[in-house]
Amino acid sequence: MKKLLISILTVAFLSIMTVPVCANSAPSYWEAYPYSEILAIDKSSPITVNKEYLIYDFSRVEVEPENFSRTPTAQVTAEYEMSNPTSQSMSVQMAFPLVSSLAKLDISNIKIKVDDVSIPFEIYPSIDEVNESGSSENGFRYDGFDISRGEVEYPGPNVNREGTLYRCSVQTDEEEPLNLEACFNADSQKTRLIGKNFNSVSYTEGESTCLGARFQKDNGREPEILILGEDSGLTFKVMTEDGKEADPKRYHLKISSDTVDIETYLLHEVDKSFGDVVEEIDDKQLMSIYMSQIWQQGLDTGYTFLEDVLSSIQMERVITLIYEVDFPADSTRIVRVGYQTDGTMDGRETKTPKYSYTYLLSPAKNWAAFGELNIKIITPKEAPFIINSSINFENNGQYLYSATLDGLPDSELDFTLYKNAKVSFLDKAQKSVQSLNYIVFFLWPFIFIAALAIAVIAVIILRLRR
Repeated sequence: MKKLLISILTVAFLSIMTVPVCANSAPSYWEAYPYSEILAIDKSSPITVNKEYLIYDFSRVEVEPENFSRTPTAQVTAEYEMSNPTSQSMSVQMAFPLVSSLAKLDISNIKIKVDDVSIPFEIYPSIDEVNESGSSENGFRYDGFDISRGEVEYPGPNVNREGTLYRCSVQTDEEEPLNLEACFNADSQKTRLIGKNFNSVSYTEGESTCLGARFQKDNGREPEILILGEDSGLTFKVMTEDGKEADPKRYHLKISSDTVDIETYLLHEVDKSFGDVVEEIDDKQLMSIYMSQIWQQGLDTGYTFLEDVLSSIQMERVITLIYEVDFPADSTRIVRVGYQTDGTMDGRETKTPKYSYTYLLSPAKNWAAFGELNIKIITPKEAPFIINSSINFENNGQYLYSATLDGLPDSELDFTLYKNAKVSFLDKAQKSVQSLNYIVFFLWPFIFIAALAIAVIAVIILRLRR
């Protein structure tokens, strides 16, 4: 009996050790934001949409390995037949909203044409970041656009166009590190300090806050502090690694100050970090984003780090493309918008993920009238079937679905792609087994110890019986 128990334990241990699990950090759910219809900025515009042809084509985009996406990428084309029914010519301003970070915005993939002629557009990023879900069923709606062509608004009662810039350097010939501390007691309602090249912060409750920068021999770092608003009584001191004030003979501290134009300073830093990304964005738009970040990030402490301010360019926000279309009297024009989009990957229920896409149709209700809506979806090879959608589609053969509607539907367009025509019990079972394998992979030491304990107890009981 004892040999049998040992054999069973050995087999169990080996089976646990050989569970076929790929232990990586890939998420089972990856959410994407929807794209939208073009809309009229002037809601009283008399322009009508006679027809729209909306195409999601997953066969046209070849994703390079280095540009890996978690979902199939679609080339989306929205073509509008639009008419001016009045006897007067007019120039109509239109908007195309999308959600992206400025750092990831790929302008080269966005094409806006009128009668097959490309037209220019301006980019207006929203000041606020997007924190809501990108799925229309979970509440994301495009509810307006933020267009600011005026002067940058500086938040705070005492913040103006100029600030005081402190530049610091510590020179030492010793190998032992030294720490420069810049200390202040800022009123967060009146002052903002922006620290650059600092790597630590410390607090003395009720007294001061200190930003820290580490120095060593041949260290070329030059920390900077830009003060907006009231002076905060900034002081500097050099400390040793054990928190004591360093002997002045061990270092040379140089502090210089100057009055600088805030916009010039910040835009220079932006250009050094993201010059190729923001060259299409108006300086006033960028400054509005950065000034908002500076004020919001320092609401509690009165300071922020320049690196954190600049990183806001990587946060997702509503970005609106604005352009104008000229309509002669009693004329009809073809307006076409093209771009690429990814979807939401959901692998929580099935071993092979489902891919969902959302297109916001409701903004088109801003036009004076909307006629026929034609939708075509050319599905990808890895997920050729539409298994769920907010609109009834007709299957026109392999990889092709279509729908024709008289006017706009009550809901947004949502559809889900999958490798099979439906999610079967087997698909769900395979996912359950995969999930169990992951659990076993991480818990096998505990399972083995428990099994070993049970076997030992069993052996003891058998010996006692004998």
